[in-house]
Amino acid sequence: MTEFIAQLPAENFFWLCSASIIAALGGFGFSFLFLHHKRLMEDTPTARVRSAHQGYVELEGRSRLMDGPDIIAPLTRTRCAWWSYRVEEHRRSGKNSKWVTIAHETSEECFWLEDATGRCVVDPEGAKVIPAVRQRWYGSSSRPDYGPALGGGWWRAAFCNYRYTEERIPPDHAVYAIGGFRTQTGGPEVFDEQADLRELLDKWKHDKKMMALLDINKDGSVDLREWEAARRMAQRKIRDEHVRLAVDTPDVNIMAKPKDRRPYILSGSAQAVLIRRYFWQAAGCLALSAAGAGTALFALSARGLL
Repeated sequence: MTEFIAQLPAENFFWLCSASIIAALGGFGFSFLFLHHKRLMEDTPTARVRSAHQGYVELEGRSRLMDGPDIIAPLTRTRCAWWSYRVEEHRRSGKNSKWVTIAHETSEECFWLEDATGRCVVDPEGAKVIPAVRQRWYGSSSRPDYGPALGGGWWRAAFCNYRYTEERIPPDHAVYAIGGFRTQTGGPEVFDEQADLRELLDKWKHDKKMMALLDINKDGSVDLREWEAARRMAQRKIRDEHVRLAVDTPDVNIMAKPKDRRPYILSGSAQAVLIRRYFWQAAGCLALSAAGAGTALFALSARGLL
């Protein structure tokens, strides 16, 4: 092997060393990232929705659909809480061939995460999502004519020009989430009493029946004293309405992408499974890094550059 590398053309030797160094640096960087995610999940205690603090929080519960139209995965037409799909085309150029993505989309519709103490809205935008279900199948058109049950198998992979991949988190499925948690008041965050008062008084001015009620002495017009009484009545009405909105409208808990650089992860797998996955991914990347660094040092040594 030493003699083979020593006799490599300069261009081939350059690409060998470059690829080895990139593998070493990339493997080390990704191993650090995966270990960081693993440690963050281990060090962040799992909270309950009802008692979760505002900020970076870890939650576990089950996915629930919100009121309104169902969330439907586009390729399989399956009801779910979250989906992502990819359509690829197999293209050939001379002796080379590759799969090229021609369509890709990810759900950004919100769903509930519910535990024994309450529920919170999950906004999946910007999240790293680990799906509970992943299906891949093949076909002969850019949109599948049949589902995974009929489109699987090695022989379809060998002869079909299109590949479909769909990932989902089903409804009523175990969900793990770590990200930015906040509680948003159900009513307006800030009430503008003066603006609401002006709007109500303007509405009364254009209401003949209301103006007749405000004309206390029944002289056919609302004088300054009557209008001042009307203004006080409108103010009480506005304040009562603001109190009602603040009390009657429930607060909404929201899980979303943190404002800082900490990761936002949603998963259809349990926390323990994710921790093991990140550990083995980090180990694999470290092995790749070591192999890349070893190859680069061996090649440089074989050429007498070390």
